[in-house]
Amino acid sequence: MSALLLARLGWRTALLERGGRGRAKACGQCLSGWILKALDRRGLGADIRSLSMGATRWIRVHVPGCRPVSASLVDGPDGDAGIIVKRPALDQRLIDYAGRAGVDVRYRASARIESVPGAGDAVEVVVPAKGLRLRSALIVGADGLASGVAKAAGLASRRSYGRAFGFAFDLECEQEEALRRDTIEMFVIRGGYLGVVNCGGGVLHIAGLVRDDCRQPRSPDAFVEALAGRFALLERLGLGRLGRMRQGPMLGAGPIPWRPQAVARGQVVLVGDAAGYAEPFTGEGMSCALASAEVLAEVAADRQPGSWSPAASRLYRRLWRSRIGPRVRTARLMRHLLARPRATVRLLEATGAHGKIASWLIGRVVTS
Repeated sequence: MSALLLARLGWRTALLERGGRGRAKACGQCLSGWILKALDRRGLGADIRSLSMGATRWIRVHVPGCRPVSASLVDGPDGDAGIIVKRPALDQRLIDYAGRAGVDVRYRASARIESVPGAGDAVEVVVPAKGLRLRSALIVGADGLASGVAKAAGLASRRSYGRAFGFAFDLECEQEEALRRDTIEMFVIRGGYLGVVNCGGGVLHIAGLVRDDCRQPRSPDAFVEALAGRFALLERLGLGRLGRMRQGPMLGAGPIPWRPQAVARGQVVLVGDAAGYAEPFTGEGMSCALASAEVLAEVAADRQPGSWSPAASRLYRRLWRSRIGPRVRTARLMRHLLARPRATVRLLEATGAHGKIASWLIGRVVTS
């Protein structure tokens, strides 16, 4: 998205993709309704919606020993529902748009930053496998958690890394009718949680997070089976027998949380997960990534193509903090609450604010 928007502004842009076409990635596959409006503004909304495997209107949270908490994912009567979209299909559609806009797209192009010189100088990037040496006024790090670009630019430290990890996979299920097609089902225990969406056609998409203090087995398969022993709905779906059920490849992601020292410095800007990621609970990762690309384009639009400066990086940092920062901060609060889910739910029940506060928290991250 960053490459596409910069190219539309007249920038000469190269997109270096480490993988091949349709690369898979651990992801919850839920795109929030509010970002679809932004895609509409860019003329992309209808095409991205055509990839949808279902809508997401509700999230329902299950905690052992407590009644489920439901919250709307639609922002008001005029809000859009989110969609379930396969991550490889979404990424590839956006890359193809970028290519048609004039972006030089290179696949299987693992790259490294050779040098980050003084402010205003070009940054050198080397792609050994392609024999490329590029000089650029701006490097956009869109390389996710534990960003290599952030490390090369001196934007990472030991405090940047968390100790949780995420995973995701598809599962063929004969009991898919047990799940509503418009609801994200979240199953939470102390030490981690699991999200399940019904993609239709007998396929469920499952994504989870395991913390370092988890008292259950920490390998993904064993963790899923352990949760199925605590939630009847997961057992009904067959997740207690995961090893004997047909499933797609297990994909991992981490470390979580990831928090660089800054989202931009000099000639280097971070977007998406590379700019910081607190908690995948509400599936806001893809949406915030696309939103950060819009922030970058807004800053670039006021400059000559190919012209970047420390002042531009400062403006990007300020706009990122004001527009995306609140979602990240709320996600950090949610991370602390989820660390003790039963105590949190009991407190909400005692105050009589059970549903209202849950809806507010989720709404701040997902629908605002």
